[in-house]
Amino acid sequence: MIYNQEAEQALLGAIINHNDLIAHLSIEELDFAFISHQKIFVHIAGNLRAGLPANLINLKDFFSTLDEGKDYLNTLSLSVSATLLPSETHKILRDLRNKRKLEEIALELKEMSSDATKNSQEIKDFVSESLEELNLTASAKKTLTLSQAVRGSFKSRGSKIIYSGYPSLDQITGGFEDGDLIILAGRPGMGKSALGVGIALKLAKENIGVLIISLEMSQEQVARRIIANLGSLNVTKLKYNSLSSQAEVEFFQKAVERADELPIFLNDEGAITLAKIKYEIKKHVKKGVRLVMIDYIQLIKHQTRGGMTEKITEISNALKAMAMEFGVVILGLSQLNRALESREDKRPQLSDLRDSGAIEQDANMVIFAFRPEYYLERQKPEDPARLSEWQKEMERLRGLAFAIVSKNRDGQCGEARLRFDGEFARFTENTNF
Repeated sequence: MIYNQEAEQALLGAIINHNDLIAHLSIEELDFAFISHQKIFVHIAGNLRAGLPANLINLKDFFSTLDEGKDYLNTLSLSVSATLLPSETHKILRDLRNKRKLEEIALELKEMSSDATKNSQEIKDFVSESLEELNLTASAKKTLTLSQAVRGSFKSRGSKIIYSGYPSLDQITGGFEDGDLIILAGRPGMGKSALGVGIALKLAKENIGVLIISLEMSQEQVARRIIANLGSLNVTKLKYNSLSSQAEVEFFQKAVERADELPIFLNDEGAITLAKIKYEIKKHVKKGVRLVMIDYIQLIKHQTRGGMTEKITEISNALKAMAMEFGVVILGLSQLNRALESREDKRPQLSDLRDSGAIEQDANMVIFAFRPEYYLERQKPEDPARLSEWQKEMERLRGLAFAIVSKNRDGQCGEARLRFDGEFARFTENTNF
């Protein structure tokens, strides 16, 4: 086993003498290789969370339960390195921890390579995800003084904001800021995927890199929506390759040429994990990506034991952390639960977020896609006397759509009126309602 007993003792001794080192250096249980040292660290950290100091007096009873005995407390207290700072000692231990993890990966890789049921792509994905989970470099995030934070916040402020491209929506939201987790939610048929693709496309036209991770649609299906949007072409005709006029063929060719110039990256790996998403974001940030659209978050593969609420909590926490770590906007599409269907008022609410868990808490913004026409169309009356009134209301609502901002951590809430054109799977600004 790869370890440094003296360094572990020195760091534990430093922690006992200065409890605040745990938070200051972000020390973790797995930074220690010895089980007994892990137990000691966990006990100290638990005391601190409970508001109890971890000193020589308070730790005596606990150390008497260890195999090393209560005298080991004094041994640790006197083991503080005279030549290395605690931060340097921790750096040594974190490096050893990473080496232990790499050793585990190597052993697993050898076992997988000998397994005839594993193909090379599965092995490659395992290595990529395992290395991504392994944080080999110190975080670039540092504790700043208030002065530094204030100056950084207002320096080149404009470069941190990107806009949806829908003026009525941007007027409410004020745009999306790097590090934001934006949830775009709706029931099936509301057009949330079309709205997400529309936002991505408008940003790409401004030469802002976009990564679309589609767990529901294939790359070909997403590409068709983009071409339909760019060329004002019928999505169904594109699906069956049945363009019916020379004009449509020319529109298609121009749309393809325009799409070739757009900085959009597509990933349609179905059972994608959070680790793989992080790997994809890290890789594409280097290519200029600032918006990551995920369609949709309930389909992300997870390792959490428990129900759907625990799963969504893990996913939501992780996506918010990724947005902040890589300085990107993550636009996560989300389903709504069916309780909405039983209400007379179909307008979505925050409580409709399916297995919401931490979604509402973690998201900087929650936007609902809502088309009242969709529900009215399914309420066609059988009574001929009411049919005329229904037809008039259908005509009034035809194409009307709302982007409802129900949570906005840094601004106002409200409704943006848009127009939905199902033929082109496209949302546009609404000037007729």
